[in-house]
Amino acid sequence: MKRKTKRVQTRQRNLLKGRLFELVITQLLQKAGFEVDRDKIDIPQLTKTKKKLHGRGSTFAPDVVGIYRFPIPFVYPILLIGECKYYSKNIILKR
Repeated sequence: MKRKTKRVQTRQRNLLKGRLFELVITQLLQKAGFEVDRDKIDIPQLTKTKKKLHGRGSTFAPDVVGIYRFPIPFVYPILLIGECKYYSKNIILKR
């Protein structure tokens, strides 16, 4: 049986870390009062399968979709859309 190369093991580890990061963000949104269960979210932008979101330019699959549970008078529902990424190196913002 062949051993997996170090590159493949690192890629799998990074994918797992990214998925764990998505779960942490989902838990934080739930604690903040957002509904993150896509079956309970009813907005016209979500597809019938509830996995993709229609935007202005195209359709994409966000990692996290949350809608604020408590309605605020005279305000549209607050919708939060997130894309979670894991990078092994620090990200530097350029101005």
